[in-house]
Parts: sequence; C-alpha cells; structure tokens
Amino acid sequence: MSPRDPSAAVKTFGDHEVITPENKLRHLASNRPLAPGEEDPIARAEKALAELSTEFGTWMHEECERLDKARRGLANGGFNRANKDALFHAAHDIKGEADTFGYPACAGPASGRCAAARPPRAPPGPARHIAGPASARSPPHSCRARARGPPAS
Repeated sequence: MSPRDPSAAVKTFGDHEVITPENKLRHLASNRPLAPGEEDPIARAEKALAELSTEFGTWMHEECERLDKARRGLANGGFNRANKDALFHAAHDIKGEADTFGYPACAGPASGRCAAARPPRAPPGPARHIAGPASARSPPHSCRARARGPPAS
C-alpha cells in the first residue's frame, strides 16, 4: 500500500463534509517553461484534434447507429443484461464524445439513456422491471438528425 498523500483531507462542518482526495497525478505534471524550439503540447493536441475534426460527423453518425441498434435490441429482446449493457455503452460513448465532436445537444439525451440502462439503485418497480424506462426505448432521432448536419439548402 502506498503512503497516504498529505494533500488528502476531510474537513467536517456542521451539516456536511468536504473530502479533498489525494492527487496521484501531481508528479506527472510539469510546470517548467518550454525549452526554445520545443512544441507546446496543448497546441500539438489542438492541431491533431483539428486534423481529425473532418471525421467527427461520420463518427457521430456511426455512434447514433450503434445507439439505435442497441435500442432495437432492447425493443425486440427485452430489458436483459446484454441489451442494457449495449445501450449503456453506446449512450455513454455519445455522452462523452458529443462536445468534442461538435454535437453538445446530444449529450443530454445520451445521458438520459445511459442513466436508464444503469442498474437501478433501489429495487425496480413492476413497470420498469418488465419493460424498462421509456427513455431507453425511444429512438435517438434528435441526435441522428444533428449528426447528419443541417439540411441542404
């Protein structure tokens, strides 16, 4: 077991606690100035992202297709473990990629589908147990439309 980081702390107040976790990555960060001729790593990452950005629409369309396939599997095969996992992973990926790919409006609906496929925290009610939540069964039309881009004029 590694020694406890002194930066980790718990402060107790009257009605709550504030937990500051230890920073295990601090030793990997550098605050030294760039050497002459050394490329800025942030600029290098932004340049690489800009080069990939022409593919974002295609990738988001593929992610929407994967989410729709998971939704169809749920509709046809029921709310079983494999279908819930497929729905969760497809929605979770869209939720994480939406802003980067330029489709921030897709993050909210994907987050809802992700939450719908997450194991329930409390015992499920009869309707949820049998059919699953309605948000998991609805098609992701809004995200697919955004992935295709604006209509041609």
